[in-house]
Amino acid sequence: MDIKETKEAIKFGMAVGAGVFQSLKDDGKITLADASNFFGAVLELPTAIMGANQIPAELSDLSDSELVEIRDMVLSSLPGIGDKWLQVAKGALSIAGGALTVYSAFSPG
Repeated sequence: MDIKETKEAIKFGMAVGAGVFQSLKDDGKITLADASNFFGAVLELPTAIMGANQIPAELSDLSDSELVEIRDMVLSSLPGIGDKWLQVAKGALSIAGGALTVYSAFSPG
């Protein structure tokens, strides 16, 4: 099975994390002036939530090579995190899951 939806969700979560980091690093606050730091996350959001219902199936059938693919994707964005890549991937999926939960609350049906 392909892990396309899982990777898209991780990319979204990492973009949110990057936006928060960029916003807080100078003054410890997130203000309207920091909106551009979240532009990447906004662009990733539609693809992250539209196929999110496929993520549980993708993760339940995760092969070693697909896990390496996720690791390589995370490490290419954050090369200095070393062994923490799995924690980052799980955190990014949690962020995407939260976004999906909120989105679903607004969706009819």
